[in-house]
Amino acid sequence: MSERDGRRADAVRNRARVLDAAVRLVSVQGADVPFTAIAAAAGVGVGTVYRHFPSRIALFEAVYRNELDAVCDAATQLEADEEPADALRTWLERFVDYLATKAGLSSALTAAIAGGAQPFEHSRGRLNDALQILLAALQRDGRLRDG
Repeated sequence: MSERDGRRADAVRNRARVLDAAVRLVSVQGADVPFTAIAAAAGVGVGTVYRHFPSRIALFEAVYRNELDAVCDAATQLEADEEPADALRTWLERFVDYLATKAGLSSALTAAIAGGAQPFEHSRGRLNDALQILLAALQRDGRLRDG
């Protein structure tokens, strides 16, 4: 079992593989990509996809949030590992990649929203927090004025 969420390690890995496959395929093929294609690309059975994501809406919302989390979570690691200006530059490059993914997911996100999902509910706060980490490092380094 994974201590983090109580799920078995293989279930956590399979969920991650499904999300990775889904973002790739939905970005290219749009919201109508079959679950069977996502399952095949992830190397799992279609039942595994449905077990983790019982509907298209659930899958699209999870894909979006997973991509958002990846770009936002990178800020802390970049701030710790790189010079402040380099950390911000690298993060902005990742943010542009995220925007490209989001654009590719636009039809899927539209479908998710139409189905009642709220994938953008926490987006602004997450992005602001990530950017604040990087800007604070620039301020501490004397490369950015307060305010």
